[in-house]
Amino acid sequence: MITAARTGRDPAAAGGRGGRGPTVAELAQRFLEEYVPAHCKPGTRTVYRRALVNHVIPWLGARRAADIERADIVALHHALRATPYQANRTVQILSRLFTLAEVWGLRPDGSNPCRHVRRFREEKRERFLSDAEYARLGAALKEGEEQGLEPPEVIAAIRLLMLTGCRRSEILTLHWDHVDLEAGELRLPDSKT
Repeated sequence: MITAARTGRDPAAAGGRGGRGPTVAELAQRFLEEYVPAHCKPGTRTVYRRALVNHVIPWLGARRAADIERADIVALHHALRATPYQANRTVQILSRLFTLAEVWGLRPDGSNPCRHVRRFREEKRERFLSDAEYARLGAALKEGEEQGLEPPEVIAAIRLLMLTGCRRSEILTLHWDHVDLEAGELRLPDSKT
């Protein structure tokens, strides 16, 4: 606020305790409208929006962004402890949000309250279908196909997922120009792995 006053700006508009800077909900809205569409893939956009709407805004939304301190972030993180992965992603999203608040001049540089918040340990969950499970799934797909229980496109997509190990979003957004039938290859233009 002192810097704002020295440079001729309204110190109250610059935020800080008692200032009129944006609330966390308003900052989240700006983040979702300005930053997320330009820098995030559709799946990430959904994750960010869900975390902000379901966790951040109910917990911190009415408070001024400039007033949020590390203790507030730790309290939210702790409140989400039953789901460590979600708790950690929420802090990660908040860290990006508050970094942008600094860039946008809404918080002082180096004031990100998410710094030094210790994340929960996450258990890696990687599981593969057994041969017996693959056989049962294949039989269920064949039965569904023969009896018309599911549209053929759904059954084909599930088979493609089984055989390629691709992500669901990669299969659902696949274009024919990514498919090389002669080589028997899928060439994904942009992938996480």
